[in-house]
Amino acid sequence: MKKVRLKIFLIYLILPFYVKSQNCILVPYQKNSKFGFKNCWGEIVTENKFEYCFLDQNPNFYRVVFNSKYGVIDNKGKLVIQPIWNQLNCVYFLDTVFVISDTLGNQGLINVNNSILLQPEYNNIYYLGKESFLISKNRKYFLFNLGKNKIVQLDFEPDISQFSMFPQFNKYNRILLRDNNYMNWCIDTEGRTIVSNFKIHSINDNGDFIVVNGKKYGVYNANFVEQIPIIYSQVNFLNDSLYIVRLKNDYNIINKKYLSALREWDNTEIYRINDKLYQITNSKKNEIYTISNPHNQIILSSSKLRISFSNSINQYYIFYSRDSSILFNENKIVKKFEGEVHLLNSNLIITNHGEIFNLSGDLILETNSNYLEVIPTQDINVIEVNSENTIRYINLITKQIISEIKK
Repeated sequence: MKKVRLKIFLIYLILPFYVKSQNCILVPYQKNSKFGFKNCWGEIVTENKFEYCFLDQNPNFYRVVFNSKYGVIDNKGKLVIQPIWNQLNCVYFLDTVFVISDTLGNQGLINVNNSILLQPEYNNIYYLGKESFLISKNRKYFLFNLGKNKIVQLDFEPDISQFSMFPQFNKYNRILLRDNNYMNWCIDTEGRTIVSNFKIHSINDNGDFIVVNGKKYGVYNANFVEQIPIIYSQVNFLNDSLYIVRLKNDYNIINKKYLSALREWDNTEIYRINDKLYQITNSKKNEIYTISNPHNQIILSSSKLRISFSNSINQYYIFYSRDSSILFNENKIVKKFEGEVHLLNSNLIITNHGEIFNLSGDLILETNSNYLEVIPTQDINVIEVNSENTIRYINLITKQIISEIKK
């Protein structure tokens, strides 16, 4: 028992010193018009000798101004970059590198070892990701790779207001830039041109992107390898592996091996509902279909050329044509209704006649036909039914009126 008490005593004795030994952020304080830093315990780390202190996003290094010059201290209060620079800015996502400016406004790079990585002789410096910087000097543009300490002049003049840091491209060490003619260029982190003179129409989460060259569309992946040749009049994503394409006036669905999912090319429109559903319109045959991917199963068809997607929840979908609605899940039609139906909440739908059904197609409640509106409440089993003269709150499980309020 004495040993246990001794251990507890030692823990309480050592713990405050252990906790204080861990790094914590510094916060600036002001005294006599000068600034210094305190740690998160309120202890003074640096005396109030700076004209200004910056609290940046980096918890390990802090910019300071001393004698009108910029420098950097670490979280122990030690000067790691001497205050000799006219300006000094953080490089976001690179905690140990800063952009410096001399008295002429020329820019360079320095690290927290006070080592100059790039002499201050450039007009502008922009970080592109993957330790790559876009730098300019006398209207010439270069790519500087920090890891390889290599500078390469670019083959084009980029629009510095239009560069993109897509994480999908960074995975493959690819950088996307745009020139002053609004055309995109893909370069690698060593400045070599991979693809040039194209426009991006859209991009998905995998980094596949639809490109436009003139009036033709195609698809590249995040490694800028061609997936779909640039020969189509239009391309849109259906999902991660299928694309809706138009060749002249006819539509089809193809995969990355250029194989068509549909037998015929005489479709006049293909509309994506989500990654599992799409609609095909064939005005030549006066027909419209709703198709389930990936088995190309026809769920709905009509010669009225109007099947409109209404809403979806919990993998259930509502479609309606001119005079009827259909509730279905991804496998089968659940129920057909006369007129339009609408989602009431995550579990219920309501018809224009005031009938309330669950997503299995079971009738839960019939409200009278002269209701004005049915409103869901925070409880999924309770609804508010408004008629001309009353407001009723109804329990959908017991089907009993909880309360009735006269208007």
